[in-house]
Amino acid sequence: MPGRTFPQVIIRKNIETAPSINRIYEWGESLAELKGKYHLIMKENFSTPSLRGLYIHYETLVNDLPFPRPKRVLCEDYTFMENGTGFNFSFCDDTDNWNNTEPIFKYMINSLKIPISS
Repeated sequence: MPGRTFPQVIIRKNIETAPSINRIYEWGESLAELKGKYHLIMKENFSTPSLRGLYIHYETLVNDLPFPRPKRVLCEDYTFMENGTGFNFSFCDDTDNWNNTEPIFKYMINSLKIPISS
């Protein structure tokens, strides 16, 4: 579809030196706030076979050009720390397509393994 900007997967790495897990969680929450006004649906700890961290599920409005009106978008953000480095994986899609993409997003985060350097 021309002009379609969703679904989105955004991966961020925190470059702060020696952050605490609480600072990494604050950073993850601030990234959701950058998307503008949002409605928090759920915030809790998450655990996969290889990761543990903070999970934030929320809804926001975005301007998705060329569409004239803001679009309702659902997002799931996973923030975690591995080997002293913070990571944030943000998965978003418009509400009309969420049921199709959310299982793919879950599969991606559940199969993710961050290599640990020695």
